[in-house]
Amino acid sequence: MHVPKNPPNVEEIAARIMAGDGKRAAEVMRYAKQVDEKGRYLHWDTLRFRKPPPGLTHEEWWWAVRWSRRFASPQLPLKAANNEPLTYCEPPMIREALRYFDMHAGGHLGARSEAMSQGEGRAHLTRSLAEEPFASSFIEGAATTRQIAKKLILEGREPRTRDELMVLNNFRGLQFVKQNKDEPLTVDMICEIHRIITQGTLEEDGDAGRVRTGDDIQVVDDTTGEVLHQPPPAAELERRLQGLVDFANDGGGKDQWLHPLLRAILLHFMLAYEHPFVDGNGRVARALFYWSALRSGYWLLEYVSISSVIAEAKIKYGQAFLEVETDAMDTTYFAVHQIEVLRAALDRFSKYMERKSSEVRTLARALEARRGPHAFNHRQAWLLNEFARGRQVRMTIAEHEQKHGVSYLTARADLERLTERKLLRKTKRAQTSIYTPVPNLADKLTAGA
Repeated sequence: MHVPKNPPNVEEIAARIMAGDGKRAAEVMRYAKQVDEKGRYLHWDTLRFRKPPPGLTHEEWWWAVRWSRRFASPQLPLKAANNEPLTYCEPPMIREALRYFDMHAGGHLGARSEAMSQGEGRAHLTRSLAEEPFASSFIEGAATTRQIAKKLILEGREPRTRDELMVLNNFRGLQFVKQNKDEPLTVDMICEIHRIITQGTLEEDGDAGRVRTGDDIQVVDDTTGEVLHQPPPAAELERRLQGLVDFANDGGGKDQWLHPLLRAILLHFMLAYEHPFVDGNGRVARALFYWSALRSGYWLLEYVSISSVIAEAKIKYGQAFLEVETDAMDTTYFAVHQIEVLRAALDRFSKYMERKSSEVRTLARALEARRGPHAFNHRQAWLLNEFARGRQVRMTIAEHEQKHGVSYLTARADLERLTERKLLRKTKRAQTSIYTPVPNLADKLTAGA
């Protein structure tokens, strides 16, 4: 991983600029903007390769950019290891994205879909619950597949390897976060999240849920062995984690309002920065993002996987952390990266919902079009629709009988005929027949089965 080059000393640049008659300073200040002409929040390591404004050196351009950011950067109640306060900016792209998330991640699902209610959407999206645990584990090196992840989470299959256990633990951790989203964060809760996520996967079982006591933990480039991050000393973690908890519960306090999603993103950054555990810090950090976002009412994010986007460009994820540390703890770099990640994840979700809505309409037309011996009665059509849309997962004769107010023999005939047509499967539990949909039921129905 490329470590960003440290920016030049802005005070030394300022001294050179101010040494003249003031005209030079006025010329340089014309370009005092947080972002470049394309709206990008550039780090020095990128800016130094761009063409500077006419008549300016790269260093002068950097000084103008940093000057602009400095006076638009509130200090956060979070501090680096050297006690330097963290700062952030809200350039236009961040403000625009936060508005977008307010409109799309906390309201009603399927605003553009006439075929899916919020409840139906939740049922369809249950399958996506496996994606974040899988992807978050993949980022940390777990070797398994999405198919196995779904079997572990949706079908209750027991994990057979350490990597499979990592995925299942991640799911359990996210479930714990969801269950406790209305509770204030505590250090004990952070430790419990870690315990759930790492149980049975660490070299020392006793490290699960326990804050590290040593300082031999470093973030290292797997390829070069270069130290990328040295976490704060273990002796300071109790105090620092309590500060993180206070920030999580009340943001910046009464005197400094912080957008809820920005606070969630900063929690993600800060837990990873503190690195309070011997392993599993990234997974806990991402879980805290979800806790904070769900606590603030962004319920849709429960079904959106940020890790699946991060996993496709892990180097950019690491670079965002490094850009913060190499530029005076300006967390805007990480915020910009995570907002891009979240936007991509929500866009994928939107496309998923559009596809599902299209499938629902296609299915409805296919069921209505059946004629003659291939037609379904209204009870069968209702049941197939429910199965295909994920709102129903099983049916018994007694349930079907009660639902439609028909005789036992009629209910049994409905289900048996669907089974004969290979649209349902029948299994036995004691004396009860249980009917479940065959795989890819919607495809079979739209294909004319």
